[in-house]
Amino acid sequence: GVGVYPTASMINHSCRPNAVQTFWLSGSSDHHYPPMLQITMCRDAKEGEEVTISYCDVSAPRHNRRKGLKTNYNFLCDCALCQDTERDDALIGLKC
Repeated sequence: GVGVYPTASMINHSCRPNAVQTFWLSGSSDHHYPPMLQITMCRDAKEGEEVTISYCDVSAPRHNRRKGLKTNYNFLCDCALCQDTERDDALIGLKC
């Protein structure tokens, strides 16, 4: 589905977000409610700290995250997580 959430659209991306977004679809045969977007803090934030969400799978290797962000959102992330090449090397070598 597609939704327009003007206030939430102002929340920036981080590969180490402090919030997560959840989409709720509710309704029954008796009542129909519009879809709802809920933003929930996933860690404590300092006063004045920007609320951020992830626009991508933060467990993916750096090159996958950056490629997807460039393709879908037209920017290259340069956050601390994207600068951590040692973590990226460990992820690429991880097999389940």
